[in-house]
Amino acid sequence: MSLMNLSSCKGGGQVSGNFPEEKALLDTLDASVRNRERYFARKEETIRQLHGELSAAASDSARLEILGALGEAFLSYRFDSAFHYVRLKEELISESPDFSKEEKAKVLFDKVLVFTSAGLFKEATDILEVQDILSLSSETKKYALWVASKTYYDLTAYTYSVSGVDSIYREKTLSYSRSLLSMLSKDSWMYNFVRGHERIMAGDLQGAIRSFETILGMSGVPSHSRSISEAILGDLYSEKGEEEKSLVHYARSAILDLHNATRENTSLIKLSRLLFGKGDLDRSYLYAQTALEDATFYNAYHRKIDVADILPLIENRRYILLDIQKNTLSSGLILVVALCVALIVLSLIVFGQVKKLRRAHRTIAAHNASLSAINRELMEVNTIKDEYIGLSFFNDSSHIKKLEGLYRFVGNKLRDKKYADIKEAFDPKELQKERENMYENFDVTFLRLFPNFIDRYNALFPPEERERPSSGRLTTEMRIFALIRLGISKSDDIAGFLDYSVHTINTYKTRVKNKSSLDNALFEDAILAIDARL
Repeated sequence: MSLMNLSSCKGGGQVSGNFPEEKALLDTLDASVRNRERYFARKEETIRQLHGELSAAASDSARLEILGALGEAFLSYRFDSAFHYVRLKEELISESPDFSKEEKAKVLFDKVLVFTSAGLFKEATDILEVQDILSLSSETKKYALWVASKTYYDLTAYTYSVSGVDSIYREKTLSYSRSLLSMLSKDSWMYNFVRGHERIMAGDLQGAIRSFETILGMSGVPSHSRSISEAILGDLYSEKGEEEKSLVHYARSAILDLHNATRENTSLIKLSRLLFGKGDLDRSYLYAQTALEDATFYNAYHRKIDVADILPLIENRRYILLDIQKNTLSSGLILVVALCVALIVLSLIVFGQVKKLRRAHRTIAAHNASLSAINRELMEVNTIKDEYIGLSFFNDSSHIKKLEGLYRFVGNKLRDKKYADIKEAFDPKELQKERENMYENFDVTFLRLFPNFIDRYNALFPPEERERPSSGRLTTEMRIFALIRLGISKSDDIAGFLDYSVHTINTYKTRVKNKSSLDNALFEDAILAIDARL
């Protein structure tokens, strides 16, 4: 289903204006981009008010409601903060006996929604796979089914180019969507919203267009949902080759996103691609740069990748146009060499153009450096993610096989009433051996990703303090800082993985830093600077 990716845009001139509202919409969008700080200030003021209400909350139920409002305010604004408030809700519910099972379940789906918005699909699906949605009450079930269908819908789009994988997620999307539709009123906007997603998954593009256009004709639709509907209509019309309608819907969606201070969005970058194909380079660059700022602020890696694809193309085209201008001026200068007065005038013009060209070169160099850093960071994250996902799949398979053998063994002994044999079979040493195997697998995988880690680690110590573990293994101290290099910085998380107490982990870290040649405050930064094999 090529709807999952924008089709290639054809070259051309400026926006054609076949649709009278195009120019007015793009002018409105330009003004909205210029005023975005005002919209952000309004969002920040709402957040400040909610913080004040949270401080004054007199009960756990009131705190829970305000934490939910804060999480919702940050959901499409900043991932880190949205996740923080979901965690606070989770802690509040776990510590208080006043909350029901349904409220505890709902906060898990809040977490899934946050993960999905940031493109952290592995974390989102890990939670979904272990939830018994059908056992929930009606309202919580509706919310859970909606979150699950959205997660797998987005995951289908994300994995579209991976043959066979997207079909698995498409089936899951259809399954959750159909279950949810059976619980919704056909007159509601939510029914049409879910029905539209279902039709997209089933390949019924015209039916999907009807669903989302129905939503735009309804009252009471939340502004963010209206923006998403406009964006999806833009995708659908782009798929049909109707670029003018696609542009109108993308522009409406982008205006709503800007007015709502939505940082997690797609319409601006899609509109940038469309205008780039039409030759409107100034707007294309403005929208792509704005989308990059939003993606960076929200901290969504998959959105940064989208922007990284188009910005270099825009910069290159702008550079070519400037180069053409430079060559034209140079040719004109040769023709009027004999005319002194004209020579002075043209020299001033050329001087001004050269200054612009130099500024353009500096801008290009700065953006290229920024994009290179982003791409390298993304490549490293993806390499680590792929390596450890592969290891996770292998270990899960291995453990399942061992469990199958254990089940067969216990079953046979129970059947034969040989209970003593069962007791003898459970040797604690075997569990320790499994843990050692886990550490060995971690060490091997980590050193494959960071082959220079031991040398770079030892370089941080004087010669008498350097350690040389056996080939393919890490010492306990090295393993602690290997986990930190992977982004696991909390001592309680490290302690859980290594089966130590938090106090022991902190003791190890302090002892290592004290032996280092570096200042203690600089040691972990030096660890994080160790390069991965890309």
